[in-house]
Amino acid sequence: MLKTLRKSLIFILPLVLINFVMGMVEVYFPILEGSITDTLYAHDGAGFLKYSVAFLLLLVLYPLIYVFVDFAAYFVKIRILEKEMFNNLDFIFYKDIRTLENAGYVASRIYDDLDAGLEDFIIFLTGLFYIAGVVVNGTITILRTHFFLSTIFIISVFIVNIFAARMHGTLYRLAEKVSESEGFLKGIILDFVKSYQVIRNLLGFHGVIRNRLIDYINKTFGTILKLKTRSFVIAHAGSTLNYVIMFAFISLGSFEVLKGRLTLGEFITFIGTIGLISRYIGTGLSLLPEMVKSWKYMERFYEFVKLRETDYYVVGENILVENLKVSYGDRVVLNGITATIKKGERVLIKGRNGTGKTTFANVISGILKPDAGKVILPKTVSSLTQPVEFPDVKIEDLVDDETLKEFKLETLKDKIASTLSAGQRQKLAVAIALSKDADAYILDEPLANISPDDRKFFKDKILSKTEGKTLIVISHGRYFDDEGFKILKFDG
Repeated sequence: MLKTLRKSLIFILPLVLINFVMGMVEVYFPILEGSITDTLYAHDGAGFLKYSVAFLLLLVLYPLIYVFVDFAAYFVKIRILEKEMFNNLDFIFYKDIRTLENAGYVASRIYDDLDAGLEDFIIFLTGLFYIAGVVVNGTITILRTHFFLSTIFIISVFIVNIFAARMHGTLYRLAEKVSESEGFLKGIILDFVKSYQVIRNLLGFHGVIRNRLIDYINKTFGTILKLKTRSFVIAHAGSTLNYVIMFAFISLGSFEVLKGRLTLGEFITFIGTIGLISRYIGTGLSLLPEMVKSWKYMERFYEFVKLRETDYYVVGENILVENLKVSYGDRVVLNGITATIKKGERVLIKGRNGTGKTTFANVISGILKPDAGKVILPKTVSSLTQPVEFPDVKIEDLVDDETLKEFKLETLKDKIASTLSAGQRQKLAVAIALSKDADAYILDEPLANISPDDRKFFKDKILSKTEGKTLIVISHGRYFDDEGFKILKFDG
């Protein structure tokens, strides 16, 4: 996935660097606060004015820059999302038609997985670099202020927060157990409600069964309470230990001020900076598992679009199927079908509804993987199978002017494809199928919904545009019966 995303992630690099610098700049708040305090106590008017103006400028500009960077991150996400979706739209050529029939699921996987994963990934990545900026500049600042105390503090904070990060895993497991116990309890209550006729009698008597039921509920509640108590303790252990460390170093810093080894301004800088470091290290460690989660969303997206479900056939001159079997769930539609259609041959497929004609057409169109059987198809196949659907876009964006003119469809140019009538959709679909230069053409009910006045024109187009090529037509009508087609009968 890194190889696929590499070019897109270059757009994030400037954001990452800006966030790192922004993190470093945040440390200047406690630095300036300390400097203002020292110049005030030293009655240094010029110094006080200089640091106060710098602090006010930082106070005004920093939020504005932060908002700009936040917007830039959103803009970059949208651009990458657009680029990645555009680059991966050809996934549709490699998906089984059964997958694509569940359009809502496919659309959700394509957009939601990439959107959610990418947005969170950018937020977490830029956030981690912001934190890195705070920690790097903060560490340098406190080491300059008091080397010994700073060294002990940094070691203590890292130990505590690594411990807290490890506890996150325990928290997730406890949360799962709580959820299981609550689900179990809900199941008991549901059973009670469904069995109300019997239960209402049991609850009216102080019998053994009633007492057992009450004990059962009490034990389950007891388990939930224990699990939630452990979760509460673990969830607050890390923050509590950080508060203890902060209190300890505030006390030690105060002692250093009393001893004259730290000025009051240095003390304010030290305390403010260790507060930032402590908070952001904890935040950074908690971001890591969330970043992994967002990465998994993106992995799921790329696994879905890269999975080639239609690689079930080999390329050859003729169309050949051998011992073909196709089923939808438990319903077997085609079983043991063997057929050969030679290059340049014209075949008319006949049969009742439900005998598998469209399924067969989908298999030899390269869009429906059979459960079993050998399939050989020509290199390029242009097919039209039912149902005929179009996206919500202008026809001029789908089909070139030359094709529209050739098929007498110029009047549809400015229309939205999805709003066309059944007959207009059919004409446009036939035009698109025939506009492609292919080795074989597979047309499922190509003249369906086309008015009698236009039927001959489109029939003649089908015959002329496919001359010398393999042509397979499925038709209930008798429109192609007198054209010398080889008949392939489906009896079901």
